Amino acid sequence: MKKYLKILAVIAVLLALTAVLFGCDEEKPEGFDEEKLPVDYTVENAYEVREYEYKDVYFYEPVAADCEYGVIFYLGTIISAENYAYIGRTLAAQGYLVCLPGNLFAYINYNSTEDLTATITDMYPDTKFFVGGHSQGGGAAIKAVNENPDKFLGAILCSPLCYDKDSIADITFPAILFEAENDKVLTKAQQQQGIDCLNPATTEYVYIEGGNHMGYCDMTSMDIIDGDCEIGLTAQQTLVAEKTLAFIRANL
Repeated sequence: MKKYLKILAVIAVLLALTAVLFGCDEEKPEGFDEEKLPVDYTVENAYEVREYEYKDVYFYEPVAADCEYGVIFYLGTIISAENYAYIGRTLAAQGYLVCLPGNLFAYINYNSTEDLTATITDMYPDTKFFVGGHSQGGGAAIKAVNENPDKFLGAILCSPLCYDKDSIADITFPAILFEAENDKVLTKAQQQQGIDCLNPATTEYVYIEGGNHMGYCDMTSMDIIDGDCEIGLTAQQTLVAEKTLAFIRANL
């Protein structure tokens, strides 16, 4: 545990330094439309999306939808919820409630993650949720399923940093796992651990050629310690949004 805490402390310092040096609100790549990704999600429906923050949870709520289904998505280390707006907006536009707990250390401070998750489920007691996350947040999502597999419909995992003790490999539970070719934040062993923690019979694997670890969010200041996002930020996020939407629809 001490070794794990030291590793997270080093990651936190690196993130903080890079954020100061390069800024977290960098200009989006050319052609990036902040309001809507170039994906046709209007084939089935297209709801107006209301965005709001309440009790340190960021909500993307489809207006006039019954919010029967939703996604709780845990953040990567020191990456604010606004950096995952693309996933919130694109899924909410299709009628799914998207909730991002604001805990920047979703796994190491898991008690806070549980509290924020309880806030969400108290506010939307009739909504059935998928759970997901990026990096450390993906590890928190796997831990949540390990502890309460009946609480969620499926897991959406973006290059998760996870641990054997939280494995759900022996649980019949639907999951989609994204891994990126140029991910230099996670080691190959850590990426393999993400695969090993899931049940191969119920997991869909998506390998993003030319993608990187930070391409799941808009915070590009950490690119200095990551591989290149050769596919392009918009293309990687579009792929994640499309595959996630298809996974949700297939598991309702």
